[in-house]
Amino acid sequence: MVVDQATRLREIVRTAQPAARTITVTSGKGGVGKTNLAINLAIAGAATGKNILVFDADLGLANIDLLLNVRTPYNLSHVIRGERCLLETIVQAPGNIQIVPGVSGLSEMADLSDDQRDALIRNLEQLESAADVILIDTGAGISKNVINFALASDETLVVSSPEPTSITDAYATIKTLALHGDHGPIRLVVNMATDAAEGERVLEQIVRVCQDFLGVYVEKAGWVLADPTVGTAVRRRSPFLLEYPHCAASTSLKKVARNFFVAAGPATTRRGGFFKKLSSLFRGA
Repeated sequence: MVVDQATRLREIVRTAQPAARTITVTSGKGGVGKTNLAINLAIAGAATGKNILVFDADLGLANIDLLLNVRTPYNLSHVIRGERCLLETIVQAPGNIQIVPGVSGLSEMADLSDDQRDALIRNLEQLESAADVILIDTGAGISKNVINFALASDETLVVSSPEPTSITDAYATIKTLALHGDHGPIRLVVNMATDAAEGERVLEQIVRVCQDFLGVYVEKAGWVLADPTVGTAVRRRSPFLLEYPHCAASTSLKKVARNFFVAAGPATTRRGGFFKKLSSLFRGA
């Protein structure tokens, strides 16, 4: 199966389609459902006909494979050590998406020689021609690793919940990106909103504060409703969009997905060269 998938991806690369749109999904605070949202957003995107790949960039707690209940024999650390090629790490997952699992070894990039890093980046760049969209799921917080992924990507999706601490940490994440200057468009989604009114209120609050105090425009990506079936789906290790396609969370998430993958807007501008930029950031160039 791995061989067949690698063959298909090499064929895609040979056709030299435009570089993938890269979206970093991050949050200032853990516990806001960021990874679960990223997975289900990817599945919703795939349903619109997009070829979606999820890149697990949580360097501490990579767990996308667990949430999707898929076996992942290899990850990016095997590529860095020269044990496997990149295409062998890609796994087909439920919902017609692909994942690159558990990239805990990516932190080793800081210690690679220039030749090793160049070889790795050439390998990684194949991903940019093998998908329409790459969703990069980072860890929570504002560590250097998380910010580097956001700065290298075309755009950043910040996930917040309605909790005051989450709102504060979402603002801190956006502020950190603003201080670096060279970031792409920033979007905001509120997860686990009690109702539409709360979702809109939190969106407006964060967007207004970022504009007033940072001079940064943050686009409203929408909100996803709190729903008890989400927890049930997680325990079953199945995406809620597949397990409960008509629940409140799924219905609201599909609206967010339409904003991302169907309704074209200014935030879809490609900045290009994600992995080259990421390598330079890790190197401190």
